[in-house]
Amino acid sequence: MSLFSGDPIIDPFGSFPGTGINHIKVSPDGSRLLGAGSNGNEGIAALFSKNGESLGSFGDQLAPVFTANYSSDGSRIATASYDGTVAEWTADGVPIRKQAFEEAALCDAEYLSNGRLLVASDNGSTSLWSQRGRELSNYNSAGTTRAVTTAPNGQRLASASDSGSIHLFNSEGHHIRSFNTGGARINSLRFSENSKRLLISTYDGYAKVFTLKGVEKLAIKATENGITNQATYQPGSQMIATAGADGLVKLWSDRGEILSSIAMPGSSSGVGAQSIAFAPSGEQLFVAMTDRSLWELS
Repeated sequence: MSLFSGDPIIDPFGSFPGTGINHIKVSPDGSRLLGAGSNGNEGIAALFSKNGESLGSFGDQLAPVFTANYSSDGSRIATASYDGTVAEWTADGVPIRKQAFEEAALCDAEYLSNGRLLVASDNGSTSLWSQRGRELSNYNSAGTTRAVTTAPNGQRLASASDSGSIHLFNSEGHHIRSFNTGGARINSLRFSENSKRLLISTYDGYAKVFTLKGVEKLAIKATENGITNQATYQPGSQMIATAGADGLVKLWSDRGEILSSIAMPGSSSGVGAQSIAFAPSGEQLFVAMTDRSLWELS
């Protein structure tokens, strides 16, 4: 049964080993789940097999890690930390290098297909860096830049600010345009698979879809009483999954019709859904909760 065609099965997947989890990601080949967060005042990342077996944790950053992302071929991992550094690791968590990219907390770092890194900073900057750590471009906007994303076709880059603005760039990091999405803080940002749409989640509970020229195509009140922490597309479709601070994970059609609302374990006690990530097949959805528990929906 498709994940979007009935009530999903909820299976426990383990627990993040630190003191707090911020972000999860599935490896490009679907064999591993990567988590990022904190261990006290330090940053930590952890790896799990597709069956939920812990494969160990790693980290040497001096503040929480907000995101961890794979390179397109899955050979590298980049972790962005509040200490202003991006650390790069092998797929097994062996350190490659660490660099201070900004004199401010870093909120996100994502690889381009050519190995460059697109970085979002607490000081409002969106910057692009070469594989050797040389800054290639830098765009400053008001407020924290919380998320970055790269288009699947490689032609566009984007970032999102706490001011509610999306900033669009070409593949060299040169600014094309900015547009406002309604004023609320943007928590997550993702291109559609055809690279023609941008999906966001917001602090006031929405998931929204925009064209690259800033035309709103869809607005979903995904979280009735609180924050929508993340929104993401199902691979191979325009179906949407959302994670709410109320502990609900919801699945939506491409027209914004609710298909399923899943009260995750712990939600009745105030545990929120912090981060979600699809397997490449689109048939499994992994969920990280604010109590550090990890779950698989199928």
